[in-house]
Amino acid sequence: FVFFFKQKTAYEIKECDWSSDVCSSDLNYYFNCKKVTFNPEGKYLIGNILFDMISDLRIDAVGGMTLGADPIANAISLISYISAGCELKSKIENRKSKIIKSFSIRKKPKNHGLKLPIEGDINENDRVVILDDVVTTGQSTIEAIDAARDFKLNVVKAIALIDREEGGRENIEKKDVERSEERRVGKECRSRWSPDH
Repeated sequence: FVFFFKQKTAYEIKECDWSSDVCSSDLNYYFNCKKVTFNPEGKYLIGNILFDMISDLRIDAVGGMTLGADPIANAISLISYISAGCELKSKIENRKSKIIKSFSIRKKPKNHGLKLPIEGDINENDRVVILDDVVTTGQSTIEAIDAARDFKLNVVKAIALIDREEGGRENIEKKDVERSEERRVGKECRSRWSPDH
């Protein structure tokens, strides 16, 4: 996964000037995970890795704040369906594991239609994992956790592909949610990562 991420040049050195993120002066890396999460091979890799991480947690659904979490959630959901033996020609009774649904949390509910803050086939008390592509301060993940709890979902875990190690992990853990990530990159970026590697 890391090799694929670097191959897609999904990170680059940039001066950080984001209104929504706090960027330390010594970590001027921008991680564009969407180059990976919207790529078919990237989805396949991420879906398999994260499905394996959560398959024993009796999860009903995965999702998070749109747009970063959407392709990740859909990848996990599809892999769970395939792993359950539910390909088009298979019977539902032959399932080997549980199917995990996906959902998306809107930053702001639409002012028409059903005006739902969360879209997807989910139910009250569903056990869910909140997803994010990159965590800096953890703010969007925390907003997703709060929205899911307001929707009466049972948040079991939060997972991010990349942790910039700028306080996000600690902030999320204050919400009494177990955290994990695929790659902690703050220290690594400071010491080793460069476009030449």
